[in-house]
Amino acid sequence: MHLDFLKDLEGLKTQLEERNFSSERDFFEAFESLFFQELRHNQVEAGPDFDWRHLTALHIALMDRVAGIHQGEETELNRKILETCICTEQLFSEFDEGKRGHRIYLMGSDQTDYDLVGDLHGDPISLMEIVKRTGLIQNAIERRPHKIVFMGDYVDRGKAHLSTMARLLTLKYCLPDRIFLLRGNHDGGIYLGPQQVQLPYRKYDEEPEEDYFPTYLIQLSKVHPETEPLLKAYLDFFNTLGQFALIQTGKVMTMAVHGGIPRPLLAEGGYFTYLENLAMLSDPDYTDPFGRKMTQNLMWSDPYSGEGELREGLGRFYFTEEQFLDFIETIGVHQMLRGHEWMDAGFREHFNGRLYTIFSSGQWKGIKENPLTAYPTVRGKWARLRSEGVIEICSKSEDVCP
Repeated sequence: MHLDFLKDLEGLKTQLEERNFSSERDFFEAFESLFFQELRHNQVEAGPDFDWRHLTALHIALMDRVAGIHQGEETELNRKILETCICTEQLFSEFDEGKRGHRIYLMGSDQTDYDLVGDLHGDPISLMEIVKRTGLIQNAIERRPHKIVFMGDYVDRGKAHLSTMARLLTLKYCLPDRIFLLRGNHDGGIYLGPQQVQLPYRKYDEEPEEDYFPTYLIQLSKVHPETEPLLKAYLDFFNTLGQFALIQTGKVMTMAVHGGIPRPLLAEGGYFTYLENLAMLSDPDYTDPFGRKMTQNLMWSDPYSGEGELREGLGRFYFTEEQFLDFIETIGVHQMLRGHEWMDAGFREHFNGRLYTIFSSGQWKGIKENPLTAYPTVRGKWARLRSEGVIEICSKSEDVCP
């Protein structure tokens, strides 16, 4: 991220908007030139001429720009719709497409392909492989409708947290109507003061500080005090991310979310009779009888694989097929795509194809090695949602799904 980064960023955005790139290759060459001085790995030392104050200022400037986009995506129409509906069948007669209310995105177009991306975990190589293979930039140049929904967990575990975030934020800023960012359980923490954070998960003592984004930023600020503002800035930024997306393709409604469903509660008439409206699903003030926030529920739940207890009262809990089907019927959703769990194949089908887990950090066909992933055994995937809700699992080196 060189001294003229912001100036060149504005130029890149303008060129893309004005269709001045003859091919996606031209775009990627200009894009990569923005990062020729980036901090590629999770390191606390760099060359003697590395400007840590400049790095901090550029990341904060990117966060401010994207947070402003997120604020502009919230519309009063979508907020009112989500406050009055519990079932999506009432939603899509009138709404602001590609916008959100209560941090819930509403999307719907039979002409648009939607790509859904799972966990990246500090892996910029997988991020850029997916952007290239989906054809996002060529579609933008040719004005073809296309959206990518990232389902969270952008940081932690991988080898290049700051590089991943800088690239992701730059892409969102350049393509605000094509890229949408949801929140994962690793995208957060509570700022307690300079070099102090409450992590949103348990970190074991034997795990290196640099493997986790907040603790890496704390270590970085101890060596380079100029970077101290990054911790609070990023924790504040994560609070602007979307909670989930509802996508209508034909007559099929798909929910994209990081974890899964809210906590099932045993109540008369069903597990989810306590839900009053769709906005409640992203309400950070709602606390279930176990003292867990609704937003935590959606980021921490997993489909039950038939092993062990459901852990109903714990922060990370399991849900059964019966509970899942009750939830999607309650809110009028036909299927769900989520991240949150890694698996070597890069995806897993659950509940007769009504639910898919997608994991997007790992190794990719067509490249020799990905040294920045924490998941060298995973064959990274993403999912493409086509007309009438058809789901295709993608990984090929071409810019199309198999």
